[in-house]
Amino acid sequence: MDLKAIKCIFLGYSSTHKGYKCYHPPTKRKLFAMDVMTEEIQKLKLKLAKEFEIKDLGTLRYFLVIEVAKLKEGIYMPERKYVLDLLKETVMLGCKPT
Repeated sequence: MDLKAIKCIFLGYSSTHKGYKCYHPPTKRKLFAMDVMTEEIQKLKLKLAKEFEIKDLGTLRYFLVIEVAKLKEGIYMPERKYVLDLLKETVMLGCKPT
């Protein structure tokens, strides 16, 4: 880790700022990071490959049964498919709301 690095919790990508958001618990502040270090991603992949059998599956389409779509405004995660699958599983797909 870089000497200037601050440990924080990754919150996600912002639709209003370029970069990503992090939360810094000691100061209770949100930080916006604009410098994405692609070499760090590559280092992580190499480290994981030493410990596990991994392969690149390409662009993320589903995460924990939720659809993931990358748009120019940001990452979109509609829960429509998840809800439909849940309704099918509970035999409530054809039910009407009261």
